[in-house]
Amino acid sequence: MDVLLTNLIKGNLFPRAVLWIISQPSGVKKIPAKYIDKVLVCKEIDAQHRLTEIGKNGILAAYEMELIETETDSELYMIDTNNEDEEKLVKTYNEIFTDLKKKTVRTVLTKGVAGIGKTFQTKLFMFDWAKGKSNKDVDIIVPLRFSKLSKRKEALSLDSLLKSIFHDVAGVEKKKVAFILDGLENNELPLDFDNNTELTDIKKPASMDVILTNLIKGNLLPNAFVWIISQPSGVHKISNEYIEQVTECRAWAKDETQDSFFTWNKDQVRPLLAKAEDNIEAIFPLDLSKLDLIKGKPISFMELLNYFFMEIKELAISNYARFKLVFVLDGLNACQHLLHFDNNETVTDVREQASVDVLITNLIKGHLLPTAQVWITSRPSAAEQLPDDYIDRKTEIRGKMVILIFTKVFD
Repeated sequence: MDVLLTNLIKGNLFPRAVLWIISQPSGVKKIPAKYIDKVLVCKEIDAQHRLTEIGKNGILAAYEMELIETETDSELYMIDTNNEDEEKLVKTYNEIFTDLKKKTVRTVLTKGVAGIGKTFQTKLFMFDWAKGKSNKDVDIIVPLRFSKLSKRKEALSLDSLLKSIFHDVAGVEKKKVAFILDGLENNELPLDFDNNTELTDIKKPASMDVILTNLIKGNLLPNAFVWIISQPSGVHKISNEYIEQVTECRAWAKDETQDSFFTWNKDQVRPLLAKAEDNIEAIFPLDLSKLDLIKGKPISFMELLNYFFMEIKELAISNYARFKLVFVLDGLNACQHLLHFDNNETVTDVREQASVDVLITNLIKGHLLPTAQVWITSRPSAAEQLPDDYIDRKTEIRGKMVILIFTKVFD
């Protein structure tokens, strides 16, 4: 056998054959170098690249089919918390961890109503990274949900939490990590930023609340990115001082500036929408008696309009503040919802969910769409429930004038 092997290696046997000899370093000297044409060294992929590949492969396996088959119908906007009128569309996922001045930030909070597409945006962000299209400086993305983290009652370290996901996280302190913390509104932990002990060692066990507050503050993994996702109801759970940039997830605006005209017909009352030069005007006739159809469940004002006006839903309007709006609230006397104007619940965002009563009272008060005009019709008996503080002008229709006014509207 020894003669056969040596002659095979020398090339006396099968001289046109190709040989690949595998050996540990300790056995290399057993064959003289003159019989070896080329030496290759097999090295283990370093832990950083291995962890990155594991993360990317996991994301591609989990989301690729879903994202290929589903089109996004939402988009992200950077918001200036000091000036809500200043905003910027997030065009690429490289901009997630930047502010309006294109400066890199560590901690970002994205808000948006339920079902708008916030979680879907995080999946697109991860998929984009896994494909190598964006955030190439990030080594690993860690998606976590507040609802599950809240159930972790035992003391554990951040290192052990990461190992429960990736098994091997050696040298994670030197890696660029991006955490996605989704569902802040479902968080049940106190998030006591003021009184929790400071924690900088990722291997030191602590409560989940201590780990999260120190991660968000930047005491744990200060070079990591943190992207927090929340419905409006959960935003207050983290103080603004720990958030460097706020973004908002909105319905994708297909074309808010297109010329569109909706008409009235005998079977259905439909919104009138018209464009006159740069001024966009819309009239929404709302039959208050029909609000009983959506009684008993929270709904946003945007969802309410989409429910009654299918044309508006198809336009996917994301910014109603751009419109000059008139709301005709018809038949206050037939409204089954009692309008409690002494209720202190304030709603200013058309995407925020509340009861129908709260939405209508906030519209009338001017908290919702403050630039809109509101025309309420009612029989005298029901008109008395409207406080004078919220009524700028009263008119009265008498006798045959009713016919004249409605003729003008419908013509």
